[in-house]
This record gives sequence, structure tokens and C-alpha cells, in this order.
Amino acid sequence: MSGEKICLIFDEGKNVEIVWKKSAGYTAAQLCRAGLTEEEIGFVSGGLDGKTMRAELAGCNGRVAVVSGCYPLADMCCVADALKSGGAERERARVFQTEKGEYAAVVADADSIPEVVNGKLPAEVITVTWEKIADAKTRLAAAEEIKEKTIERLMEEGVIFYSMDGVLICPDAEIGDGTEILPGTIIKSKVKIGRGCVIGPNTLIEESCIGDGCVINASQVYASVVKNGVRIGPFSHIRPHCTVEEGVKIGDFVEVKNSHLGEKTSVAHLTYIGDSDVGERVNFGCGCVTVNYDGFRKSRTVVEDDVFVGCNTNLVAPVRVEEGSFIAAGSTITDDVPSGALAIARARQTVKEGWQKKRMEEKKSGH
Repeated sequence: MSGEKICLIFDEGKNVEIVWKKSAGYTAAQLCRAGLTEEEIGFVSGGLDGKTMRAELAGCNGRVAVVSGCYPLADMCCVADALKSGGAERERARVFQTEKGEYAAVVADADSIPEVVNGKLPAEVITVTWEKIADAKTRLAAAEEIKEKTIERLMEEGVIFYSMDGVLICPDAEIGDGTEILPGTIIKSKVKIGRGCVIGPNTLIEESCIGDGCVINASQVYASVVKNGVRIGPFSHIRPHCTVEEGVKIGDFVEVKNSHLGEKTSVAHLTYIGDSDVGERVNFGCGCVTVNYDGFRKSRTVVEDDVFVGCNTNLVAPVRVEEGSFIAAGSTITDDVPSGALAIARARQTVKEGWQKKRMEEKKSGH
């Protein structure tokens, strides 16, 4: 680039503050990772109207790149490669994956100069555009290229892989050092995973933030926050809008939706928690359900700190179970439970002695 600075203009139709630290959705780290340093970039801008753009570029002495189209959140490497190719001819530089999961290739074209800056600059203008990859064979090759580069980058950052079988990771993923990614793991867009986690096997995470020291085994997490030291799975489903606090245990065949689980709460197995606010150190036995839908509207369940919910319990929302109370197994709770109370809501057991013995004798005698 002959020591000249590159001014990036993101033509995305919205105003973005002209600063180095963060512009047009890209962070300094992402730009540097792509090979574009602070010394090489004059400014990063986005969505400027014609008059403002002319004013901003009036003192520019370097090359200018106008980036337009559907560019990805993180793979700024495409832009770097395109710019460094010089734009002398139309040249496919790199492939990337869009937010919608489509694959595309970056193209640099020096002959395409936006009218808004034409004749206003003493330097060459390069336009970076995107071409969607529709061919299935080429798309597969693009996916493999992205996967290879992403995993290579993550390994350099300290992420541990034992096998690449079935592993798919979006390029914008942020994963802490010492985290193990096991086979069959799919990490989609907008995912941040902390340090020292074990993810997989056969796990899917999308648009979620996972804390340090978490274990997510054969489970799926969507649009949620999972804090430090949480254990999930196997075969559990964290649906959107959940917050799982530190030290929570979510065992096998558990579904959580639009809920908050307090610290050190345990939901060991076969339970549904939907539209609920659960406190700290709550224990859910096997087969519990927060009954959140009456056929017309969704209602919330509140379970306060240190509550014990016995097996096969239904909490029919809206309902509140106050701090330190105990729900007997097999109960269907429809009224609020006061603090420190025992709630039993089940049919009373009746024992008829000798009933079955008499029945079997009648069967043998043919009566």
C-alpha cells in the first residue's frame, strides 16, 4: 500500500461515528486481525451523505475504499485482502458467511467510482462489493475455507480441538483460551464463550454469551446468557431470552424459555421452566412444569430463594412460591405459597387391604 493510509467508507445507509475504536460494527481488534493497522487507516466512516462525505474527504491524501453491500459482522479480512490486491482488475479475494448464513465472495473493482466522490479526490478510489455464491459445490468449498481459517485462528488464541468432525464455527465467534470444542459442535453467529469451558459433543449455540468454566454437553442454547460455572445437558434446550446465573445445574431433558435462574439452582432432569423468575439455591425435582399458558395468554411463575420443588409438580401461573417453602411431590399449585410453608396439593391416598388378593382369587376361580 506504499505507506498510504486507506480511508474506509461503509455505505450502509446509516450514520456511524467517525472514530478508530469502533465504527460500522467493526472493532479495532477485528481490523488488526485482518491486517489493517491503525497506521494504515485514516478513518472509518459509514453512511455519509454526499455533502458530508466531500467535507470529510477534503483533506485525504491516501487511497479511499468505499465498502458497500451485505458485508459480514466480523470477517474484515475480506476487505483487507481486496484492498491489498490493489484493485487493478476485478479479482475475487476471499469468501465469507453473511448473517443470514449465505456465502459470498469479496470483489475489488477500481473502475467503479461512486459519483458522490468522483473528481473530488487526488487519489485512487476502490469500491469493495460482494458477490453471492449460489452454486452448491462452490458454496461447500467456501464453507470449508471459512471453517479452516476460523479454527486456525481460534487455535492460535488457545482454543482446544481434538477432532474437526462435524465442527462448524461462525467467523465472528469469540472463544476464550483453554476452552475445549468437541466433535459435532456448531457455533453460530454472535456467540461469545469464556475461558476453560467444555462445549460439546453435539452442541449448538447461537447469539449467546457463555461464561468461564461452563460445560454444555449435547444441548442447544439460543439468544441467552449463561454465566460462570454452569453445567448444561445432556439433551437440554435453552430457548431465547434466558439468563442462567453462576453455578446453575441443568441436567438431561430440561427446557428453559424466557426465564431467569438464580445462582446454584438445580434443575436435574425432565423439567420445563417457561416464563419464570427463579431465585437462588432452588431445587427442582424430576418432572416439574411451570404451567405458563392457559390457551389465551402467557403468565409468569415466581419461585424465590431456597425453595424445594418436589418431583412431578405443576406450578400453574400466575403463581408465587415464597422464600424457603417446600412443595410436596405430585402437587399442582394454583395459589401462592407463603415463606417457609409446606404446600401439598394432591389427592389423599386410600389403601384397601386385601383388595388385589381377593381380585386375583376371583380371577383364578373364573368368577
